[in-house]
Amino acid sequence: MLVSVIIPTYKPGDYLWVCLESLMAQTFPKKDFEIILVLNGCTEPYKSQIERYIGEKLQGMFVNFIHTVEAGVSNARNIGIDNACGEYLAFVDDDDVVSENYLENLLKVSSPSCVGCANSYCFTKQVHEKKRNFITSAYEGCKNSGFSLFRYRTFLSPPVAKLIHRNIIGNNRFPLDLKKSEDSIFCLRISPNIRDMKLASADTIYYQRERSGSVMRTKQSIGKVIIEHLYIEWKYLSEWFKRPFSYNFFFVLSRIVACGKNCYTYIGKCWDESNFFKD
Repeated sequence: MLVSVIIPTYKPGDYLWVCLESLMAQTFPKKDFEIILVLNGCTEPYKSQIERYIGEKLQGMFVNFIHTVEAGVSNARNIGIDNACGEYLAFVDDDDVVSENYLENLLKVSSPSCVGCANSYCFTKQVHEKKRNFITSAYEGCKNSGFSLFRYRTFLSPPVAKLIHRNIIGNNRFPLDLKKSEDSIFCLRISPNIRDMKLASADTIYYQRERSGSVMRTKQSIGKVIIEHLYIEWKYLSEWFKRPFSYNFFFVLSRIVACGKNCYTYIGKCWDESNFFKD
């Protein structure tokens, strides 16, 4: 098995079927990759619906469907890593979609020490909308440039839009005590094992669905946001203290600065909205 595609899911809607359809349509040989689908924190009717879909629609595919009563996307991804048979791992969120050439083209540029990176766009209903996102800008910024962790730092914020060899992941796992920035902490942990990162062709695309019910779009109080981001900052620093000579200093610093910037931006939006409603 060359590739394991890990998909965590929680109370999925029809968007999960669209995600799975995009994997069914891959140009990459079906015998060479598996799908590890981890349903976490919920049971029926979702469990039966997924089992029925796999039996009816994913015939000929290697699918490892795992159910856990413990909720949490990080826990689900860790379960996926622990059960993966592939040499390379690809993380895909259950409401997102990948281009037909996604796995084939990422494998062309990946190696046991090199992370292959895909282009990315956002969409609301149809993938042809192709709305730009932060990975779109990162992809364009890394074109015709040599590798450095600092230059490719944006690709190491989410776990998606990449193909990662298990040698790079090693024993590292997603932290279970965070609901935000857990992806970035995971990418930070694996960064000392990355020797290179390369871009797949521009038509190798990870499509991110914009959905109002997602965790990143859930409103919080300003006080909670500040406390949450301070804890995230501490997590970055604690990771640095564990292995200060293993990490790239400027890459770690960029994570800390980005976290502070995100906190400032979110507080500003909350403040503007509260003043708007007062007026």
